[in-house]
Amino acid sequence: MTSTTEDAVEKREVPFTSGGANDELFEKVGARQPLAKSPVFLALQGGGAKGIVHIGGIAALEELNFDIRAVSGTSAGSMVAALIAAGFNSKDLVDPDGKKHFFGTRLFGKEKGQLRYSKPTHLFTRRGWFTIKSAVLLGKALTIFWPWPGDSKVETTANCIWLTIIVAWISLGFYKTWPMPVWPLVFTGIGVFVFFIWALVGLTTVRKVRNFIDAAIAFKLKENGKTRKDKNITFRDMHNAGCIPLKIIATNKSSERLEYFSYSRTPRVRVADAVAASICLPIIFRHWKFNFLRHTPTGVEKVYGKFLDGGLVSNLPAWAFDEERLKQTNATTVAFSLESPAPKDKMHWLLSIANTVVNGSGEIHTRAAGSMATVALPTTLDLLDFDVSAEDVYAEVDKAKVKALKDVGNELIHAPNALSKGAKDIHAILEQILNEKGHKFAREVRRYRLRVALGAQIGYSSSDVTFVFDHGYDSGDADRYATVPLRGSYAGTAWSLKEAYATGEPHKEPLMENAWPAMNWMVCIPSYPKDKVCSANRYGEQVIQGSRDKIRPCIIKIDCDMPIRNSRDGYDNFLDFLTEVQRSVHDYANDVGIADYVQGQNKWK
Repeated sequence: MTSTTEDAVEKREVPFTSGGANDELFEKVGARQPLAKSPVFLALQGGGAKGIVHIGGIAALEELNFDIRAVSGTSAGSMVAALIAAGFNSKDLVDPDGKKHFFGTRLFGKEKGQLRYSKPTHLFTRRGWFTIKSAVLLGKALTIFWPWPGDSKVETTANCIWLTIIVAWISLGFYKTWPMPVWPLVFTGIGVFVFFIWALVGLTTVRKVRNFIDAAIAFKLKENGKTRKDKNITFRDMHNAGCIPLKIIATNKSSERLEYFSYSRTPRVRVADAVAASICLPIIFRHWKFNFLRHTPTGVEKVYGKFLDGGLVSNLPAWAFDEERLKQTNATTVAFSLESPAPKDKMHWLLSIANTVVNGSGEIHTRAAGSMATVALPTTLDLLDFDVSAEDVYAEVDKAKVKALKDVGNELIHAPNALSKGAKDIHAILEQILNEKGHKFAREVRRYRLRVALGAQIGYSSSDVTFVFDHGYDSGDADRYATVPLRGSYAGTAWSLKEAYATGEPHKEPLMENAWPAMNWMVCIPSYPKDKVCSANRYGEQVIQGSRDKIRPCIIKIDCDMPIRNSRDGYDNFLDFLTEVQRSVHDYANDVGIADYVQGQNKWK
């Protein structure tokens, strides 16, 4: 333990531990019980056929008893978002346990008024799907003619040799057959040119997808007695039907800007048109065109729209709930992204840029205000794997559900509950020690106030610690939920030294102008995950030995207004008290594993 009040106190190494949580929000809920209908806003990432796994994530939210209050989506995520907003649940869409899927419902069939769909590929025209599949196979075939960089110099060299052999073989063929008729070369060149122009325009249309979404929404609203319309459901229709708010993102290439469809901005727009606009992936789909009225804070303007995939501007729109956050401040945003294999730098730079545009903006668009959990749903599907079997779909959805249950449960239920309970339990432990030993070092022990706060790095922060979960604080305390830098603060010193740091002069800490005026002493105790051996680098960060992985700080801060007697005996007894406090806190933190709970995103606020 280090103390600014006694230079001669021996430093003691702190054992590794874990910890913490906010009793105001979670004290009525057991540490292992799901929150009763906790409100969430749901954001869904685009990703073509991979978007089917969003249903697994939604199934996890339903099982954990979360209440979806608003939903946003881009591209494939917009399709799922529109269906969820209309009232479909996960089992309506894909039920792995019951071996049922959406295309087997009575919405689809051969009777009058029903859609004739039986599998996802029917969302395309026959010629459109044939063209897409042919383009995919052609792309795979052409890879043998391109020396992709390998994982090693040997592999790259081998690829270059292979390309040289192919070029030499083709050149030899031309040499042997020359002179040859000109017309085959002319027709080949014309064919390549036509295909190139066709690809720039788009291989197929999204009209069938648009009609599918429109019919599905109308069917659900009519089934629930919320509309009499059979088609052309607008955002206003959904609002009047009592549906949850729906936000859809598209790229308007006419105005060269992001287009944000919602009831407040585009009430007269048909939801199916917004979805069609959002899914127009360049090359695969032709742009979707329609005109509409956009409501702005200053008026209403007419917009001429030619739309491409919303993933070009925002593929995971977790930022889209500003209006809802103002009304429901206690709601958490859950953002489902689509997990992709780690890139291996084997693509041409143009393809790499395209993938970065679509997939690389997740961190930017999930930097939204308030509580948030971002979960990467696993999938082995590719962008255009619409022809996989139903059994494969069930397996993908089930795998995504398992991952979402674990990650969402840990981030939004188990961690907050454990940390909230941890702050309360540590407060009770220290209160008992103070009642037993406070009279040995304090001038008076009859009335005192003890505060315990658990600190962690919040969201993407890497240089600060925020004390989010606490017990003993009042709502009027200016330093409640305080954020302090790791470098220069007492909490940061304890973390970098890997031992408790105590002081009888807490107001001398830098950036303590808002500190509790009555505070007479403070101690900061670091806690570490179980079974992790770590050491500090030159920046004061704790790094797991044998790796580059950093441990996210967990610091338990304790302060009190109990005055210390100004005598050598009183001071010695105070140091004995701190020693017992450190031991008791570490024992509790190790048993509970508190530090393990703060290694995630920690976006509780």
